[in-house]
Amino acid sequence: MVWKLAANFLLASTLLALVPADAANGQQQQHQQRGPRRAKCLNQDRIQLYDGHDKVLHQRLQSIRNEMRTRPSTQSTEVDAYLVTSYDEHMSDHLMESDQRLKFLSGFSGNSGEAVVTGKSAALWVDARFYDQADHEVNCDWKIFRRGEHPTIGEWIMNELPGDSRVGADPHFVPHSLWINLDRQLNSEFIKLVKLHRNLVDLVWGSRRPLPRSGSVKVHPMWLAGDSWDAKVNRLRSNLTAMRCDAMIITSLTEVAYILNVRGNDIPYTPVFKAYLLISNREIILY
Repeated sequence: MVWKLAANFLLASTLLALVPADAANGQQQQHQQRGPRRAKCLNQDRIQLYDGHDKVLHQRLQSIRNEMRTRPSTQSTEVDAYLVTSYDEHMSDHLMESDQRLKFLSGFSGNSGEAVVTGKSAALWVDARFYDQADHEVNCDWKIFRRGEHPTIGEWIMNELPGDSRVGADPHFVPHSLWINLDRQLNSEFIKLVKLHRNLVDLVWGSRRPLPRSGSVKVHPMWLAGDSWDAKVNRLRSNLTAMRCDAMIITSLTEVAYILNVRGNDIPYTPVFKAYLLISNREIILY
């Protein structure tokens, strides 16, 4: 009888100890989901006040949400969230003004970040080195998270959206690794990552979007390049043959400029030009 009482007492003590821990874990998850407290937003918990550029950014966010619910924009059923990155179609770190979609939407001008917009919330992920900059530039509509910490993009979306939700994105501007990993993670909760063929940020930007730059292309002298373009191409072809490959598609702007010994000025302060390059054993095609 004594050992039964002792066992029951031990079980009850254990259960009592677990309740606060579970509650604490729940509070910790809620805190992670909200993101770090932003000093400039503490006085706007109950009422949001916007003026100047903050008001413009608030209106852009609302416009994106409207596009998410518009079937002609998505060219399918509406989406419950929308993913925006800081990249162009070449995954460049430095962009021409017409490709700065994340900056247009959020106000964040750093060269590395991702954002997700839902019907009621918006979140931005940046490198730790850009966190203070993002906190200064982004209005209080946004939660800001550091890359490499929790929640990740996938974790945040899964906590914000129920199963059978749809997350839209323009695949031209999402790195392959991010797309594959996010798709796998969301599928575990029956959330779909879907390709949208119209960019919702561009639809909101409209005629105000700057025209893409298209400058002249010039030959980079060999005394600066260090080797001729045909020697570089021949080495690449030898490597392709060794790897039993027939061709290579080059999408990186710096790699295109390097292998052809040419330079451009499509992007400010960066000697590259927008192009794709296909090299096979017989052909070199520059798009």
